[in-house]
Parts: sequence; C-alpha cells; structure tokens
Amino acid sequence: MRKQRIDENKLLDVIGSRKVNREHSFMKQLMMDVVYVVSEVIETEKPCTVDWTFQAESKLSILFNILKLQSGFGMNSERKLTFSAGTTIAYKVTELMISSEDTMELNCRCFLKSMIVATDQKGTIASSVDGLTKLSAEQRLPLLSMVLETLGSSENLPVLDAMLEQMHEGLQPDLQVLDLMEERSRASVEKMLDLLGIKKADPPGQPLTLTQDQNSIIQAVNFLIQSLNEIDPETLILLAHCVEAKIISKQRDLVKIIDDEWCLEQRCLLAEGAEDPEKTLIAQLTDEEMEITQRILDGYGFQMDRESSSVSRIDGRRQQSVLPLFAALSALCILSA
Repeated sequence: MRKQRIDENKLLDVIGSRKVNREHSFMKQLMMDVVYVVSEVIETEKPCTVDWTFQAESKLSILFNILKLQSGFGMNSERKLTFSAGTTIAYKVTELMISSEDTMELNCRCFLKSMIVATDQKGTIASSVDGLTKLSAEQRLPLLSMVLETLGSSENLPVLDAMLEQMHEGLQPDLQVLDLMEERSRASVEKMLDLLGIKKADPPGQPLTLTQDQNSIIQAVNFLIQSLNEIDPETLILLAHCVEAKIISKQRDLVKIIDDEWCLEQRCLLAEGAEDPEKTLIAQLTDEEMEITQRILDGYGFQMDRESSSVSRIDGRRQQSVLPLFAALSALCILSA
C-alpha cells in the first residue's frame, strides 16, 4: 500500500493566509460554514486482501500482555475484503470551519471555542461532564459499556454526534439513520437512547419533554461524544483498554498537567522552587502504565522520559490540543467510578 497526505503545517499556512470568497458558486451551495478536505489517502499498489481487525486485535493482544489484563472488550473478528490495484481503502477527512471573518480554521479549534468558552477551561470541562454524576451506578455501567463499544467502532461517532446535538437542542432525533447501520451498532445506539429516555416510536423533530436531570445527562453525553469524535481511532482503542486497566484517572491528571504547562509555541515555566506535579505523577506510573500512556501522547506530539520524569515535545511534530482527550478522560472517569 502507499499513503498520500497533505502536510498539516502547509494546510495551516494556506488557510491562515487566505480568505474565503463568499460569492463563489461553490460557497453559495454550502448548507453550513463547513468545508471537508480529504487530507490523507491509503491506496493499494497491487491486488490484495485486507483483514481490518487483524492488526487492531494484534495491537490489543500486545496491550493485554503489557497490562496483564483479562479483557471483555472485543471487536468484529472476521472482516476480510479483497481490493484491486489502485483502490482507496482508507482516507482521513479534515473538517475546516469558516469564521465570521471569512477565514478558515481546523475544526478542533472551533470545537474548543464553542464547547470551552470560559477562562478556566478545566473547570468548564468539569462542569460539562458533571451531568454524568446524576446517573445511578446501574445506569453508568450500560452507558460505559456502550461507550467502550463505540471506541472500537468509531464510524458510529458521527451518527451519535448528530443525534445528541438534536437532543441537546430539545428535539426528538431522526432515528431513521439507525436502519442503515449494522445490527450490532444499531443495537448499541438504541440501548443508549433507551437509557437517555428517548423513544424510537416518536416522530423526529418533535419537542422532547425531559426532566432537568435528563437534559443535564444528555448534555454531558453529547460533550463526551463530541470529544471522542475529535480523537484518532487508534487512540480510542487504546482508551478502551485504559478504562479496563483502571489507569484513566492518572492519565486525566497527567493530560491536565500537560495542557497547564504547555502551549503550542513554548512551555510555560514554573515559578522558581515550585514543586513540579508532572514529575511527581510520572514517577508514580508503573512501566506498564507508562507504556500505554506514551502511545496515547505520541499522537499529540509529546513524549515522556522515565529518567527525568518529564514530558517534552517531539521534534518535527506538530502538537495537537489535548483538551478533547482531557474531556473524554474526565467523562470516562465518572462513568467507570
């Protein structure tokens, strides 16, 4: 196989130095101020058979050995497809948002602007997922199970995102899309909707009659799904196993420290003589916990060092915002408590 991709740094330079022509016929056809760019493509160079789950399960097996887990988390085990030469078998789509100033921004930035508007970003995230605390222990377990299944089938996230956005606006979601989903995925989504008090028989667009607690729970679940939708699928699979390994609270604290101490351009320095919470936390991680946490942080352009108990930037890599990851970890901590 061969990979073709758009360099993210070049893409940022392009969208940062140009403005959108609103009068262009293409722009006039847009329903919303969103443009999708195919930023990465993987093609076959010759006819081949691909087992989609084999590599994923191989990685998960390695993680089981590292973490010494007996895990019930599973994925479809048989999904083999044969492709002719020159077939696109995978692609990555980057979502660009058009601002009111007619400039373009990566969707992650817009997500953070719309979902985290207060100065105290961590406090805002904490309040956004706080609705999950209103679930009983009996309700949290099936919701957590549904989320874990979704982490292994990230193609369901956009469907859930659209439904929850409608519910967050107080409307019955359009559930006809469920008929287009695979049976296992449909059953998982329906289970979540039942848990949230959404009846499939009700017509779409009808105002929902929900209690204040139900609205709070829906808002929190909506925030969680939107956060997961910002995370790379491979990282989602790792998160599922971190939940089962019971290390997500440590990871949440570390990610919070990373976001507190780092920005995209330079590291924020501690006051002289102040204790470094980053060193304290990393020193407490076991080798197994550090291994899987490093695999997650690698996708964001950061690496940990055991000897110095510190986090540093990976040279030549663009750092991504860790706030969606922090939001997801915060919500998963509540559900798995």
